Amino acid sequence: MKTHIELQTNGHTMRGYKQGSSDTVLVMLHGFTGNRTESRNLFKDIADGLEDKGIATLRFDWFGHGESDVQFEDLRVPLMQAQAQTILDYAKEHYQHVILLGFSMGGFLAMDAVRDDIDKLILMAPAIHIGKMESNIFSEDEGMTRDLHGLIIHREFIRSFAKGKPLDHVKAYKKPVFILQGEEDTAVGKDNAIWLNDQLLDSRVKVYPGAPHCFERKHYHDELIDDICNFITG
Repeated sequence: MKTHIELQTNGHTMRGYKQGSSDTVLVMLHGFTGNRTESRNLFKDIADGLEDKGIATLRFDWFGHGESDVQFEDLRVPLMQAQAQTILDYAKEHYQHVILLGFSMGGFLAMDAVRDDIDKLILMAPAIHIGKMESNIFSEDEGMTRDLHGLIIHREFIRSFAKGKPLDHVKAYKKPVFILQGEEDTAVGKDNAIWLNDQLLDSRVKVYPGAPHCFERKHYHDELIDDICNFITG
């Protein structure tokens, strides 16, 4: 059963879902401009599939996304880092085993947040170089903000990714890591996932033939559910 849940951090309300009943929970961090359901119901399908397999999930909208009272223009990475820590603190308090999953931008933030009190880490198309996106979004002669498909984005949001230390933290992580990557991902190339896998202590990578960045096919969702469940329970 899915239940709406709200948590507080830095004076703002975080809105999300907790789903399933288990002593093991998968915390799911969504991607850039996504939400707790994710593109084509990716996170919803994973949460529903894991509930059927006896695994609970937690998923929240990032500030500036979904049902957030923070404007996208005001979003900065330190605020999202505080969110991630609040979610993980809640998970550790209410569940015996905590698994962390990050998709795309959420993968960057999951790597930044992971510590050895997290049982396992799952990275789906992790955007490890998101801090280099400024030149892709802003031209040199543009101002500090621009309209990005209806969302006003600030240069300082992209620049603030440089304050995170995701590679340092994930390289120091001593527990299992599973990297899931679409072969035809044009947003986060598969070479990044393969390179990251080579840097880690206890990891493996699976490349899904033909899959795009958001895994937009039902059969990919079904395969992801099985692979994630097997990794969590294995």
